[in-house]
Amino acid sequence: NDPSQLLQGKVAGLSIYNKGGDPNSSSVIRLRGLSTVGANTQPLIVVDGVIGATLDNIDPNDIASISVLKDGSAAAIYGSRGSSGVILVTTKRGSRSGGLNVNFNSSVAAASVYRNVPVMNASQYVAAGGNDLGSKTDWQKEVTQTGISKINNLAISAGAKNTTFRMSTNWRDVSGVLKKSGFNQVNTRANLTHHALNDKLTIDLNMAFTHRDQDFSFNEALRYAVLYNPTAPVRFPSGDYYQAILFDNFNPVAILDQNINIGKTQNLNYSAKIDYAFTKALTFSANYAQQFNTGLRNEYYSSKSLFRGLNRNGLARKSSNDGNFTLFEAYGTYAKSSDKINLNATAGYSYQEQQDQGMFVELGNFPSDALGFSALQLAGDRISGLASNVKISRFFCTFLSRHHMRPSCRRETLWGNLRQADTVTS
Repeated sequence: NDPSQLLQGKVAGLSIYNKGGDPNSSSVIRLRGLSTVGANTQPLIVVDGVIGATLDNIDPNDIASISVLKDGSAAAIYGSRGSSGVILVTTKRGSRSGGLNVNFNSSVAAASVYRNVPVMNASQYVAAGGNDLGSKTDWQKEVTQTGISKINNLAISAGAKNTTFRMSTNWRDVSGVLKKSGFNQVNTRANLTHHALNDKLTIDLNMAFTHRDQDFSFNEALRYAVLYNPTAPVRFPSGDYYQAILFDNFNPVAILDQNINIGKTQNLNYSAKIDYAFTKALTFSANYAQQFNTGLRNEYYSSKSLFRGLNRNGLARKSSNDGNFTLFEAYGTYAKSSDKINLNATAGYSYQEQQDQGMFVELGNFPSDALGFSALQLAGDRISGLASNVKISRFFCTFLSRHHMRPSCRRETLWGNLRQADTVTS
């Protein structure tokens, strides 16, 4: 489900892991440990020549090859951005050999908990002096499941002497091992390559779009599944969830069932590259790319949830993040060799700008749980006058690699009628 999983265990010095197996979190990638140059912790990602592209917009079925640069060559080519290594991804393309090709792949995968955290069962707990509430509950089993993933991929490619193209659509319905975790994703990718002027001119166009609906669930349920009394029932005979009134002690099943934590993300990128060979020795290339990322997360904690919503009579949170970057590169290369000397010279210009902004809102005291986070205007906190109950914040960041600037970020925090603004360069 994550393109980085294709590299796990295959490259010396490359560490890739996803703690807890959360399908909605990206894998942590470390190449040769941590780097202090440029504050880079993860390798630079380059997709079809686009520097800084995201792996979230690539389906593993569309990848043709992956190369990993982990020595001095990475810094020589990409500067300090490649100080933690570089991962080069090339996607599949049509063939100039001609013919129309249609490929369809379908697969099903299952994920399960390999080994639970060892805890006392109900009998052992009572024998050790614990209070007996009359039930035998395996809380870790109650909050986990066998996660089923269904993947479908349809790709169409064709080619002629001068033009090739490939289009693909990928559907993924993924469930995690934690109940109510997973995502439903649609990814489309298209590329077109055209050769002209006796192959002196090459035009390469790429576009990709990903839409993902996410269910984040609550990782806290795993924590309390290890701590909760194994003799406690999941529910009272009335059907209400059993909940002991203790500090930092919540029914893990109630956490999952009473509350909502969902969201969606969209990624769009496109690029255009032109290569022209003036002579066998002199070539020119230009590359322009843009990428747009949006994310929305909605949380609602019921007024009956002791975990988080009870003391606020219902609690809603909304957060959004938007980011985009623009890349432009133009360079020329002169290469000539003879029996005594090899000459290779490159000169060019590179410009990249990245902007990020986000918003967070938290409100409570709702007249009903029926509408949840969809009715923020009904929150009693809006008119209660308690500034500590209203949390609104937003941030803006801009980074220009052309000037080798550090990102300039502005964060604004609003607490009720109080407003604070900070400008931070970090």
